[in-house]
Amino acid sequence: MIGLIVPRGLMVIMAALAVGAGAQDRSTLPLSDAYHACVDHAAGATLPSIACNETEQGAWDTRLNTAFEALVRRDAAADTSDPLGGPATTFRAGQRRTDTLGSAQRAWITYREAECQYEATEFNGSGSRVVESTCLLRITVQRALALQERLTNTR
Repeated sequence: MIGLIVPRGLMVIMAALAVGAGAQDRSTLPLSDAYHACVDHAAGATLPSIACNETEQGAWDTRLNTAFEALVRRDAAADTSDPLGGPATTFRAGQRRTDTLGSAQRAWITYREAECQYEATEFNGSGSRVVESTCLLRITVQRALALQERLTNTR
C-alpha cells in the first residue's frame, strides 16, 4: 500500500468543507473555476486559503445582493398594488412583503455569523480561521442561490 502525505493545512481545508450540515451538499455548489484554481495553488496554506474563500465570497455577495435588490423591487411593487387593481394586499394585517424580506435577511446574517463562528470552534489555531471563512462562503452561496431561485419562481 502506498502512503499519502497530506499537508496539515490541506487537511484543515478538507475538514472545513465537510463541517456543518446544510440543505445543499457542498460538493454541488457552483464555485468558480478561479476559486478551485486558487485553492489548488494555496495548497493548504492558511492565509492563501482564506484569501481564496474571501474572494469567492465577494463574488457571491454581489450575486446575493443583486437578487435581494431585485426581490425588494418586485415586492415593493406587490406592496403598493393589487394585481386586480385594488389596494395593496398583505399576507398579514399591516405586514408588507418588503418588511418581511428585510427581517429575513437580517436574521440570516445573524445566523450565518453565529453558525460559522460555532463551526470554527471545532478546530484550534489557524485552522479555525479557514473553517470559518469556508463556512461563510458556503452559507453565502446557499443564500444567493435561494434568493435567485425565489426570483425565478415568481407567482
